[in-house]
Amino acid sequence: MSQSQVHKPIWYLVKMLGFVLAMTMVSILALLPREIAVHLSSSDKIDHFAAFAVLMMLGQLAFSARFHIALGLGLIGFGALIELLQAVPGLNRSPDLLDWLVEIAAVLMVGFLYAPISAMVFRLRNQITRR
Repeated sequence: MSQSQVHKPIWYLVKMLGFVLAMTMVSILALLPREIAVHLSSSDKIDHFAAFAVLMMLGQLAFSARFHIALGLGLIGFGALIELLQAVPGLNRSPDLLDWLVEIAAVLMVGFLYAPISAMVFRLRNQITRR
């Protein structure tokens, strides 16, 4: 077994773990009570966009291309679930349809940009390794 064959399963586990950790962190941050919620920017919408863009990027790295549409739909559903859970009275949060629309925009944007960018990186990497 070559060294690259040994590293492939380890790299897969690292990518999957990164995606699972990011999903966990987004879940926790989205459901923290408003008083202790963490905001990474001055705009709630930027936070939502960044979180779902990162989730989509990590998911696309972790899963093969044939699952990317399912990944995007799953993340859109995950965003809807978060917004519904924010309606729970004890959390002192409020659901916002605009937050969900921003999350959908992030998933779609990253989803559409990933294929051409990854193809370009693949071509550049092949050109560099041929030299």
